[in-house]
Amino acid sequence: MDAIDENELLRGPRYAGVWIRLGAYLIDGVCLIPLTLLGTIYNNTDLKSLPLAIAITIVTYLYKLLMEYRFGATLGKMAVKLKVVNSDQEKISLGQAFSRTIPWLIGSLIGIYSTFKLYEHKLFAKAHTFETVVKVQSKVGGEELQYVIYGLFVLIAVTIGVDSRHQGFHDKTAGTFVVKK
Repeated sequence: MDAIDENELLRGPRYAGVWIRLGAYLIDGVCLIPLTLLGTIYNNTDLKSLPLAIAITIVTYLYKLLMEYRFGATLGKMAVKLKVVNSDQEKISLGQAFSRTIPWLIGSLIGIYSTFKLYEHKLFAKAHTFETVVKVQSKVGGEELQYVIYGLFVLIAVTIGVDSRHQGFHDKTAGTFVVKK
């Protein structure tokens, strides 16, 4: 065994902190822009489609869940060389992937609820620009629910930042770690 391998074994896993994980999250957001644009374009035309809006929300959630289960990382995590592992530094189970994505599931369910409320509003069918869709959205309400989503993600960031192994509360409940490759 050469000296580099010995040093790596002695050092142990290098846990990923909040900033690199935020960078990965932002890269994932960029990767999902085509889906977001598709939904935005449809909502700003006469082609409005509630099933499409719901499908986009579901696909966005499943992206994180299935990528982390199958590959141990989303595209964003891959780009910054991070991997989600279990306590043995091995591939996570589907149950662990589901458990660690519960905050995103809650966000998705709130998004679906808000989408239903938007489509129910009588003025939404007449909204054909981004600006008018936003105005209708403000009449629908639901801003309080957005605070739930923000609160979850602030809690995740804080728990990642203060934990010695940079585990967010979602990592702790799932028994997972995000490590640098």
